[in-house]
Amino acid sequence: MPGSHPTIPGLVLRGDLPPGHEKVLTPTALALVADLCRRFGPRVAARLDRRRDRQRRFDAGERPHVLSETEEVRGAAWTVAPIPADLLPDGRSSPPGRHPATPAG
Repeated sequence: MPGSHPTIPGLVLRGDLPPGHEKVLTPTALALVADLCRRFGPRVAARLDRRRDRQRRFDAGERPHVLSETEEVRGAAWTVAPIPADLLPDGRSSPPGRHPATPAG
């Protein structure tokens, strides 16, 4: 029911909960989420801060650092194999207008 949220110390649920939420959001499950937030929240926040800082630097024109040892691989002319037709049975790997199961011509 809207406005009715389970109460777990250290965890705030926002928004309306759908009917049947109590089957998934059990007190045990919510306690686990609260514990994970307490244990890893600061680390996640620090990494997100670093990510925002790095994005600001990229937005200002900084280029990502790549290992010099990989220059030969990055500079080589290479390709990847095509996707096998049986993995795309809807014909996305076929030329326009032709499905892999239809004969050419």
